[in-house]
Amino acid sequence: MEKSLFKTFTEIHPNAVANLRYQYRMNEDIMNLSNSIIYDSKMLNGSMITAQTLLYIPKWNEDFLSQFHDPDYYCCHESCWLKDVIDPKRSLIMINTDNLLTKEYALNGKYQNEMEVLIVEHSVKALLAGGVAAKEIGIITPFRSQLKHIAHKFKGYNELEVSTIDRFQGREKQVIVLSFVRSNSDLKVGNLLEDYRRINVAITRAKFKLIIVGSRSTLWASSTLRNIIYYLEKNDMIYQLSNNGSPYWHDVPLSVVSSDIKKLEGCAEATNENNEKKNVKTKRYKPIKSTIFVETILKRNTVIGDIVN
Repeated sequence: MEKSLFKTFTEIHPNAVANLRYQYRMNEDIMNLSNSIIYDSKMLNGSMITAQTLLYIPKWNEDFLSQFHDPDYYCCHESCWLKDVIDPKRSLIMINTDNLLTKEYALNGKYQNEMEVLIVEHSVKALLAGGVAAKEIGIITPFRSQLKHIAHKFKGYNELEVSTIDRFQGREKQVIVLSFVRSNSDLKVGNLLEDYRRINVAITRAKFKLIIVGSRSTLWASSTLRNIIYYLEKNDMIYQLSNNGSPYWHDVPLSVVSSDIKKLEGCAEATNENNEKKNVKTKRYKPIKSTIFVETILKRNTVIGDIVN
């Protein structure tokens, strides 16, 4: 359905419509991004306190990211991409995956992107390790196949919500991590990522921090996402992740909290039964050549789901 019933009514009776100009949910950076794609800079802050609020990471001044660094393969001597990405001062950031030499994987029209899954996993677990409550973090992706793959990475995390854009509508989190998935040499994004209303819903679920993961070159093909990328580039909010700084150079703690992931409709089943029976271990990713990495993805990528309409 291209036009909603509400939209039809507003066109028939325009005098009965009043625009709500003030918002009280998100800080100024995130509001301005939304203004750039849909509100024509007409949306205003209803609270200066909310407008200036940054994400609070309780352990920010501690060395909580050391558990992500394998001393044998530690490449973050000067700076760590994880710390850069979750920095509370960066309320809005896009991680560009173009330099990682990995693309989307599709089977029967179902899309997923394993590198983006890993980036999301690293970023969210870094936030959790820093003391951000799981209930304040949301992970959103437009594609159900990607959703199931991400949910699998977070078995054992209570209240951490992984869902599609549509199912997050009307809700909010302090932090939203958004995986756009599409990354291909043909620069095709599909109809799902052309829907500016859906995209606006996704970015406005975040109150104090929004992390976008995606291919800048591919997403530029979407007229809606092009406006977002233009805004991010203009404000120096795109983080260029290189192959040398990819997630495969970091350790990933399999668990940084003791709990179950919250199951939403459309997500894969998840329990903490196995976590209760064995000690938590650390999953290590060793640096590998890009060609081997791509071949590995194609062989092991078996998680299938439906694209959300």
